[in-house]
Amino acid sequence: CSKSIEESIKDDIIDEFLKICNFSRPTYHTKEFCKYIETRAKDLSPIPIEIYDDHGTWKPDDPTQRFDDNGFNIYYDIPANIPEGVAEPPMTIIQCHTDMVWVVESGYEDIIKHPEPVKDRIYNKETKKWESVIHTKKYLSSLGGDNGIGVATSLALTKNVKNFVHGPIRFIFTTDE
Repeated sequence: CSKSIEESIKDDIIDEFLKICNFSRPTYHTKEFCKYIETRAKDLSPIPIEIYDDHGTWKPDDPTQRFDDNGFNIYYDIPANIPEGVAEPPMTIIQCHTDMVWVVESGYEDIIKHPEPVKDRIYNKETKKWESVIHTKKYLSSLGGDNGIGVATSLALTKNVKNFVHGPIRFIFTTDE
């Protein structure tokens, strides 16, 4: 028994979300994650997609371009997949953001202001040492599933664009809300 397209996409969303969970991506520190999205989208898409690195020279009338305002906002377009003879519907836009909100226990607020991207270590004020987040979980929690799942859904849909009927789709990833 083969999976339905809906089941396949759901499984792909979960797979992508689990990959995304490996990225620490607090606000203003999303460059590495955005580069991952660009590479992953190209790798997953069954059709060639162009992702241009135009560093702020976005031309809104050129749908083949992606914009990058040096804040690591990106987009790419997927052409329609419709039966011959059917009128092309308008573009659907799916937008999500790439950063995640870091929530820190009272007294540890300066952790999120550290000048380097927070990866898997935080500064423990009590021990005055950098420690693994796993060992100091009580001090730091992160939100971000809302748009982590948005990124995962966008990538899963990109992977499956030939498997369902759709009009043109623009996937937009912004660096913050």
